[in-house]
Amino acid sequence: MHIADVIEMLSSQIREMMSNNSGAALAKDSGASLSLSEMASAMKQFPEFRETMAKLSQHMHISHQCMDKFNKQNLLELSEVSERSERAL
Repeated sequence: MHIADVIEMLSSQIREMMSNNSGAALAKDSGASLSLSEMASAMKQFPEFRETMAKLSQHMHISHQCMDKFNKQNLLELSEVSERSERAL
């Protein structure tokens, strides 16, 4: 996948995790609006949630590093020059 597509996909997965996970609700507002049973459920999910979020965050970090290198080395411009050269042949 292109780096920009990977970053968009990871962002989407992170948003989905945050909205669909009761562990996220517990982390977000310290469980203030959760019932006791919701809080118990969230606590059971919390380690898995943290592990998944850590992995997604690491992938996001690596993706941003790749995009930074892509931009710093002007690889988009280079690919356009290469494409024009191939068409000329």
